[in-house]
Amino acid sequence: RVELGKALALDPVPPVMRLQEGQYYRSAGHPDSAAAAFRRATVLNPRFFQAYSEDAMLAIERKRYDEARSLFRQAGEALQISSTPTIAFVNGIEHPEARPEAVRAVDAMVAARAFPRVILARFYTLLGEHDKALDLLEQAVAHRAPFTTYINRWPELDRLAGEPRFKAVLRRIGLPEGVKPG
Repeated sequence: RVELGKALALDPVPPVMRLQEGQYYRSAGHPDSAAAAFRRATVLNPRFFQAYSEDAMLAIERKRYDEARSLFRQAGEALQISSTPTIAFVNGIEHPEARPEAVRAVDAMVAARAFPRVILARFYTLLGEHDKALDLLEQAVAHRAPFTTYINRWPELDRLAGEPRFKAVLRRIGLPEGVKPG
């Protein structure tokens, strides 16, 4: 936290630093500060897909589903891609009866390689599809995929903490088990 604060004081503009600030605040349990950082990132770069997506995941955590859908729409617009699969994902989180459709939407995103494996593992985890999430995390590690070392940053993956396969993933990439930024 101290190093991030120093970096932002030196150059307060980089949207990537605001994204990282938001991820830190989210994993440390400060959702309002996280949302503010994600929003600053999108003001600095209105096409910053990842900042919209992280803000949407935070909105899901806070059970603000309409906000999550809106943010995923903005993310889709930023990359000029359809937001239909991510909207289906949010619908599946909010409405249990929509989960089968949400899982199919995430399956389609996996098949299309629409997002990094680690991001899609987060989606599966929230939908209760832990085996599919773990499969993707293991593949991500095997292929040295983007964002693999961020696994401990995302609170939704905490749901996998008791899984031996998840512990093995953490060990394989050298991350400690159960340690969160404080």
